[in-house]
Amino acid sequence: MDNSTNIPEKQSATTPNPPMATPAPAAVLVARKPKLPQKLQVALLIFTLAGGAATALLPHIAQAFGNGDQPSIMQLALTGLVMIGLTTVLLSYASKVIGLNRAWLILALAYNAMIILVKFVLSPASLYNQTVTLDMFSFNPNNSSGYLFVGVVMMLLYVIVFAVIHLIYAKKVKKALALSESPGPMQNPKHHGLSLGFKILLGLALLIGAGAAGVLTYPLFYAQPALSYLSYVFAGMGLALLVALGIAVFTAIEAFDQAKDKSIEMRDGTILATFFWLGLSLILIYHVLWVIYMTVMLSIWPFKTISPSGK
Repeated sequence: MDNSTNIPEKQSATTPNPPMATPAPAAVLVARKPKLPQKLQVALLIFTLAGGAATALLPHIAQAFGNGDQPSIMQLALTGLVMIGLTTVLLSYASKVIGLNRAWLILALAYNAMIILVKFVLSPASLYNQTVTLDMFSFNPNNSSGYLFVGVVMMLLYVIVFAVIHLIYAKKVKKALALSESPGPMQNPKHHGLSLGFKILLGLALLIGAGAAGVLTYPLFYAQPALSYLSYVFAGMGLALLVALGIAVFTAIEAFDQAKDKSIEMRDGTILATFFWLGLSLILIYHVLWVIYMTVMLSIWPFKTISPSGK
């Protein structure tokens, strides 16, 4: 009996090798990944809880070490320093999760520190160093309800600036990844960067644009509370606020530049995207904590106010 019919033929001899799968484009790989890793989501939740405790409790602690009916700059700085410390811990952890270097960490900490300085130290100090005229405020300055609206409008201006910077660098990353078809890390991504002069001009343009946006949104958002708040804040410490905001914009641009270089080097656009969503989350958290902070501050140190007649 011939058993040759029972011997299976070798498939490899007759069946061609399956075609190798074409690697998905970098942009597709980016879209499949979460915008913010779960580790960072948990870290942001812990940061929010710790920041909420700090903004609610530290003004009371500062009051115990001072006197007078208005807080001093040192009493205000206590909350700012603790918030910067919490942000340092968060960003140090984030740099390891995202895979960014020490230069990015320093730059990200710098622009976040400037935002904290503006929100929790300089702006309240400017208000407390003045006697508030009631007809200049479109809401009761000793009632926290108006600060909720102010916080929303201010947050939108911060978000606009941050989003514009992200769009510029996201476009550069997308273009660089599209031009690169070779596997493995790209070398020498620095030629994709922006010049120092252009970064300075971009920062100035964003600051001016944000101010213009605040004026243009007046009829759209009925932003009288925000505009009256800004008029008092900049009347007291306008130069210091502009310097701090300028440093914040410039260092944010530099931090995006670092994240862009890493994204191009590793051919992974999620690095830049993760940084963007982390920064956006922090802007939102800072403004929520600022409303809590102002509510607590007003309960301890109400603003000195006078009526339109001067009495």
